[in-house]
Amino acid sequence: MVGQQMVGQQMVGQQMVGQQMVGQQMVGQMNGLRDRTETTRPDLGDYMPLVRQIAAQVAGSIPRHVELNELVSAGSVGLVEAARRFDPDRGVRFEAYVAERIRGSIIDFLRSLDWAPRSVRSNGKRIEEARTRLCGELGRPATDDEVAEAVGLGPDDVRAVQSSLSTATVLTLDRSAGDDEDGDGDSVAAGVSDDTAPLPDEILERKELCGYLADAVNCLPEQARTVIGLYYIEGMQMSEIGSLLGVTQSRASQIHSAALTLLRDAIRAQLDPESAPDHSNPKGRRARRLSRFHTAVAGASDWKSRLGDGHRTISLDLDRMIGDLEERHAQQSDEFLAEHRAGNTDGNPDAARWALLLDKSQQIRDKRDRQLGSLAS
Repeated sequence: MVGQQMVGQQMVGQQMVGQQMVGQQMVGQMNGLRDRTETTRPDLGDYMPLVRQIAAQVAGSIPRHVELNELVSAGSVGLVEAARRFDPDRGVRFEAYVAERIRGSIIDFLRSLDWAPRSVRSNGKRIEEARTRLCGELGRPATDDEVAEAVGLGPDDVRAVQSSLSTATVLTLDRSAGDDEDGDGDSVAAGVSDDTAPLPDEILERKELCGYLADAVNCLPEQARTVIGLYYIEGMQMSEIGSLLGVTQSRASQIHSAALTLLRDAIRAQLDPESAPDHSNPKGRRARRLSRFHTAVAGASDWKSRLGDGHRTISLDLDRMIGDLEERHAQQSDEFLAEHRAGNTDGNPDAARWALLLDKSQQIRDKRDRQLGSLAS
């Protein structure tokens, strides 16, 4: 009995050891699967050349109006989907799997663009193949009745399929609309109206808006007008504008924001008076200042000048700031430039700003002269 118990205990011990070994094997397999998954996870960027290659292959067998970039985008969707669904344990190489997914995604995209149903395309292909075969066999073009008999359709069905395919044909706008292959006829675009072109009333509204905008900018306080002109016309950064005005960048941004608010309210008061704030009876210094500004914008020009074809300009002049520096330092700008070029302005705290103002002022004058010259010619 004691021996049997000992044998039973040994068997139990062996079973426990076996279970431990199985558990270790399962843990090892799980770790191996995790490691294999992490190491075999594809880098999608490495397969973009494959996407472009497959897209180029497909592009060679479809009409030219389909852009290659659109095929590449559709193939990229298939690449992402393949990476998400790929299972390395199935023993299939990722390259082979992803190529099929990319091609399938491109084909699905092309089918979504096709105006004709797949049944019509299939019948059209059968009709075209039968027509080509009969032409070789008969030595002449086949009639619709002969083609219909060859494909097992009625003559009316054959003509209906051909009509459906002709209406589903897409032409590029620069292709000749005629039958000449030399492209000497009028293009397709010549017979297509431009639905995106603005209507006459829209053109007038935009002209009036631009006219009011020019008037409102010119009626702004000098500092605000300078910030708007330098930022939107000269393309300067706020940090540069701040240096030019002798203020910080944040202060220049505040002036810019306040100027935009003034412009928006003033233009709205002219184009949509009912929705604009009422400034007819201003109370307080700020309200009176706004009222004066709106009145100045309203009287800056009449409707003829706003709707005319004349060139509207924004008044951008830095001479007053330059004059302030000349008065402060009791020195003319020419004398300052001579000293600045000689490097003798180290003791002048406004030297950098003064030089920047003179340079930008000259650029503005040169630009204005070129514009006036182009208008005169």
